[in-house]
Amino acid sequence: MRDTGIFPDHGADGRFIVQGPCGCALQVTSATEAGWEHVSVNTDQSRSPNWQEMCFVKDLFWDEEECVMQLHPPLSQYVKTHPYCLHLWKPLHEEIPVPPTILVGVPGFETGQALALIAKLGEHNLTFAEETIAMLQISQVMGEEGCSWETAYQRWKESLPREVA
Repeated sequence: MRDTGIFPDHGADGRFIVQGPCGCALQVTSATEAGWEHVSVNTDQSRSPNWQEMCFVKDLFWDEEECVMQLHPPLSQYVKTHPYCLHLWKPLHEEIPVPPTILVGVPGFETGQALALIAKLGEHNLTFAEETIAMLQISQVMGEEGCSWETAYQRWKESLPREVA
């Protein structure tokens, strides 16, 4: 369902009810105003939308390579009109800064691989910074040689001075 009477001069602005990926209807309102693209989302249940539902809605309104954000403003700026509503935002005239991916995890590693490698690196008493550098080096070897993380880890370990390895 779409109601474009609210913001008729903007493309995807309006109110929508869409079937979400987790089995419940999502009530979505979108608007472009004051320099922002904005989408609000709530479920037909007494709960906030979950991560999968927010990702689903993000992909309905923006390209997969566009960066949008959910904000946690200062408490003094909270607007609590709907207790279970979450929002996505994208400024129209500037890029959203994003931290380096390494601060979240090493690109190219699946969860199980990353956990196994972290356990192995834990045997070396590395600092967090040294562990991060090691993971990047191991990731680079994986990419260059097309080998497994285990093989790349062995190559990394062999490159260490004996007293560290």
